[in-house]
Amino acid sequence: MSNYTERAVNKAISATEIEDKWGDPYGGWEALYNNNVGFSRDIDFDGEPVTVTVVAKSEESENSGYGEAVWVVVQVGEQFFKKAGYTSSYDSDQFDGACVEVSPREKTVIVYE
Repeated sequence: MSNYTERAVNKAISATEIEDKWGDPYGGWEALYNNNVGFSRDIDFDGEPVTVTVVAKSEESENSGYGEAVWVVVQVGEQFFKKAGYTSSYDSDQFDGACVEVSPREKTVIVYE
């Protein structure tokens, strides 16, 4: 089992061009966000192919404008990493936030309807 650093994951994904669900090529984080949860892709980590899988992401809005916060969580081996960014109505989504290691946690939410 490998232990990947936040920096190594960010560097490897950012350097990879991936097609999104519409077949358009984008930089790694943006393309991962633009694919569906469950999407997997082998990415080169210093000569070693490692499977990266989208496990969660923020809601996509058809009317999103400039500056709306977005995020994507990927699984790399047994680890999970979250990358934040924002939407841009002029250009494509920008994933310039920090890449941080996260852990899945179960939450109980009370809703009054």
